[in-house]
Parts: sequence; C-alpha cells; structure tokens
Amino acid sequence: MIQLTWYQLALLVGFIQALILIFLLLLKPENRKSNFLLAALLFVIGRGDFTELMPGVNLSRDYPFLLPIFYEYLFVLGPILYFYVRSLTQSRFRFNRVFWIYIALALVLDIAYDYTLYWCRMTKNCSREWIITFAEIFSLLAVVQVGIVLVLSVRTLRQYDRSLKDHFTNLEKINLRWLQNLLKAIGGLAIYWIVLVWVDVFFFDYRINDIFYNALNIAVVVTIYWIGFSQYIRPRVVIVEEVEVAPKPTHEAPKAPVTAPLSEDEMQQYAQMLQDVMQQEQLYLDATLSLNALAKHLDIPAKHISHTLNQHVGKNLNDFVNEFRIEEVKQKLVDPQFAHLTILGIAFEAGFNSKASFQRTFKKVVQCSPSEYKKQQVKQV
Repeated sequence: MIQLTWYQLALLVGFIQALILIFLLLLKPENRKSNFLLAALLFVIGRGDFTELMPGVNLSRDYPFLLPIFYEYLFVLGPILYFYVRSLTQSRFRFNRVFWIYIALALVLDIAYDYTLYWCRMTKNCSREWIITFAEIFSLLAVVQVGIVLVLSVRTLRQYDRSLKDHFTNLEKINLRWLQNLLKAIGGLAIYWIVLVWVDVFFFDYRINDIFYNALNIAVVVTIYWIGFSQYIRPRVVIVEEVEVAPKPTHEAPKAPVTAPLSEDEMQQYAQMLQDVMQQEQLYLDATLSLNALAKHLDIPAKHISHTLNQHVGKNLNDFVNEFRIEEVKQKLVDPQFAHLTILGIAFEAGFNSKASFQRTFKKVVQCSPSEYKKQQVKQV
C-alpha cells in the first residue's frame, strides 16, 4: 500500500488539479488558442509536481522505464509561456511554422537533457562531478531562457496596455493585470530557484535541507491553481485589432502611395470637435464609450482620432475621457443636490464602472483621494 506524506499529498492534489483544469480549459469555447497553450503549460508544470512523488512511491525503482517521461522539461516552458501571452494580446496569433519550430527545438533540448541523465543513471558510466556540471550548464541555460521570456512577455503586455488605453475608456474588466501579476510570481519563483540551486551547490554540496525545495514545489502547486482558475473564470479576452500593414512592394506591383499624416490644422480641428462633443453632449458619461463608438458618432476615422489625441493633445483616449469624468465628479461632490449619493455612486454616474479604477484615476489627476478632496472643499466653504 502506498503511503504519502502531507507534502507528497499536496503535490498529488496539485497534479490532479492540473488535470481537472486542463479538461475545463479545453472545453471552454472562448479563447481557444490561449486555453490550449495554458493547458499545455499546466500539463508540463503539473507533470513536474508528479515527478516529485516518484522517489516516495518507488516508481523509479519498480518502473525505471518511466523515468524519461517524468523528468524535468524546463526549456519548453519558456516558449509556451511567451506564446500564451501573445495569444491573449495579438488578434493575429496563429500556430504557425515559427511556433512549432520553437516548441520542437525546446523539446529536443529537454529530451536530450533527460535521456542523458537517464543513461547516466542506468549505466552508471558518469561521474558525480560530470553529472553536476552537466546539470548546472543546462539549468543556467534554462534560467537565461526564462529571463528572456519574462522580459519579452512584460514588453508585450505593456504594448497591449497602451493599445487598450487608446481604444477604451474603462479598462478594469478587460485589462490583463492578473497576467502581469502571474509573470511577477513566475519571476519570483525563478529567482528563488536560482538562488537555492547555487547556494546548494557552492555551500552545501547538494545536501541542503529538502524543505527549501519542498517550499518551491508547493509554490508551484499554488501557481497551478492561480493561473488555471484565473483564465477559466474570466470572460473572453478583448484583443484590440491591429492596423493593417500594407504588403511590401514587388516588381510585379507598383508601390502603394504612403498615407500622409494629419496636418496641424486637421488635428486642431479634430481636437476641437472632441472637446465640444465631451463638453456639450457629455459622451464621457457612457461607461462603454470606446474609440470606435466615438469615431462613429463624429464620423471621423478612428485612426485620425487616435493620432490627434496622441500627437496633438498628448493623451490617450482613456486619460482624455477620464479627465472629463473626474471634473464631473469634482463638481457633484460639492453640489448639495447630490448629497444623497455616495462618492462611488457619483463616480458611476460620471461614467466609471470600477471603484479601483475611479480611485486610481482620481488620485492621479487631483493628487489626492476623493474623500480628501471633498473634505478640503467643505472646509473652504
């Protein structure tokens, strides 16, 4: 009969939970590409947790042929994570040739590493020093890859956030802040792992207390819960459509004329139209106001509005509209006619749809919290 410690039981629960989340994600109709990639990521991480059970349940002794299946797969994690981020932020993401080449190369490195260690263990032809050096080199390469992936992923998310602010006026329900936090957690785990391995190598000769590695594996189990449920419980991700790029000219087709940028006079005209429609028609009160809706209302191409705001006004759509909403809130906070409303109620009437977003924006614009502003105005009266 197999007996498991609390630690092994926690890992087993993590592995089972990974399988359940994989099943749920693959059945979810929204965001199919990102769900598939996240399911693959959960499988690789969850399988890694199950690997930790092998010494305790004697799989390595009784079924040595299973060892290569359950060895660590470090290199494939990076590409899957990066393409997962891209699938959530790029409308044109496809499982193209580049994707499969990266995945194939990563798997080749992982399999080469795993089978080399497997061969050394079975034949006993490798010295302990050689195995340690070999493992250190591959671990270092895996760490470098994870670092590159995290940097590229964070950069991709920042570009996505900028694009959202150019297209929408309320971001709380459509941003990917949870994914940014996830990347921070993965980065933290990676740093912990690097420090732990090197301390173990240089100061403890691979004899450091197992509790430090156990803590890392438990953290991985928690991460599995987090990333799986974070994706599953969220609605369809909003992906801003990218601007069509003209194909490169060839000798068979004449070069397409380049669209001239807006003149200063045109931008001035559009900026005045935007000011007028906000002040006179109060479009900012619409919590669902977007770039496309504004363009349709003004009968102006969306790219002209975006260009005017960014190049002439010096603001993105989100900041431009929210400043009008903040002014609306400031006026109503000191107006006795709205004394029966709470601060949050006034914010919702002004076009905000999130308490956190409202408070963050108010403090950014006014340099104090809404309640502090209201107290200051009352004292002045």
